[in-house]
Amino acid sequence: LNAFFAYVDEQQQLGQAASLSGLTVTDFVAHLKAGDYSPFTINLYLSAVKQLAAWCIRRREELALNDHQLNELRDIDDVRGLVIERTFYKDSLDAAERQQLLSGVASSRDLSILALLGLEGLRTVEVTRLRLGDLDFERGQLQVLGKGQHTRKRIKFFATCQPLLQQYLVETSRWPVLAEHRNIPLFKDLKTYQIRYVVDKHLRKHGLKRVGMSAHSLRHTVGQLLLEAGVSLEHVQQHLRHQTLETTQFYTRKRTQQTYLLQMPD
Repeated sequence: LNAFFAYVDEQQQLGQAASLSGLTVTDFVAHLKAGDYSPFTINLYLSAVKQLAAWCIRRREELALNDHQLNELRDIDDVRGLVIERTFYKDSLDAAERQQLLSGVASSRDLSILALLGLEGLRTVEVTRLRLGDLDFERGQLQVLGKGQHTRKRIKFFATCQPLLQQYLVETSRWPVLAEHRNIPLFKDLKTYQIRYVVDKHLRKHGLKRVGMSAHSLRHTVGQLLLEAGVSLEHVQQHLRHQTLETTQFYTRKRTQQTYLLQMPD
């Protein structure tokens, strides 16, 4: 709101008509756009001004507003925000880079964390929530408790990931997993910031740390490589546990952007 009031004051000092009206708010949005504000920020500012206008309309008697002022306030609700195109804000590894990241990791604990992120596509918080009983080696399934969820969902426990987790359990004297130990955390007292540290350490070790590359990038890597391997969009959605297919489709859009110039025929 302060940004809007500053704009109105500036316009009035220049001799321009400016007030809490649809016309002024439209000009304000154009002003923000010219100032290279992001669509998200512009829409946020616009939302605040619209809430102020609605507040004034509700208190029109208290504020003694006339019909002209009310109409100007109502016009503000018709001012359209900017379209926010959802895009990937995280980078991803290609198959060779992922293999490089997983190679030469001395710590079985670190390797297990990297495998769950980079082979299974788990979120960092999902890794911290894993229990020993969530790893079903016999059926090749993982039970994952997702963000903001109260039930676990089963996903494929890939054959490339299983031996890495098994080695970690062997080294920590928890293999085979006993029935009475099923509720014990896979990683004791592991925090998400510790996972991010582990990932960044190994990315830097192999020269893979770059802008947009983080622990969450490994989840993007899994989705991208599954699609490139010919796995259906619906199955990738189920594996990554996206609530909507639209989220999964961003991976195909990213791939299309990357390959457009190479694959488009002359």
